[in-house]
Amino acid sequence: MCDSCSHVLTRKYFSHTEENCPLGAATYCSICCSYGHSVYGCNDRPTTSINTLKEISPNKIYQKEVKNTLTLAKDDRSKHHFLYSQGISRAGKTEELNRKCDMVAKERGFKDGVRFE
Repeated sequence: MCDSCSHVLTRKYFSHTEENCPLGAATYCSICCSYGHSVYGCNDRPTTSINTLKEISPNKIYQKEVKNTLTLAKDDRSKHHFLYSQGISRAGKTEELNRKCDMVAKERGFKDGVRFE
């Protein structure tokens, strides 16, 4: 009997190991969105350290190495999402959104600004 289900199934259990446990396989983790373990046993749990935006380097914000150009999609919706994530007003037409995105990218360390694909 495994430790995962002995307290739930009590006497109505069949002999099995933790690798073959039906209760363990049905357990859902809402952090990594997969079955087989609980939230408490997840390897992808977030850390408890809190960083301000100034303490986070561009490497952590954009999940890639710092390059001279930030790449964003051409559509206004992605520009709106980017500006919202940076705490900048999303008001304006396409040209003004482009200018705001370029300004934010240069403030974050991208020397050449933004490239729209």
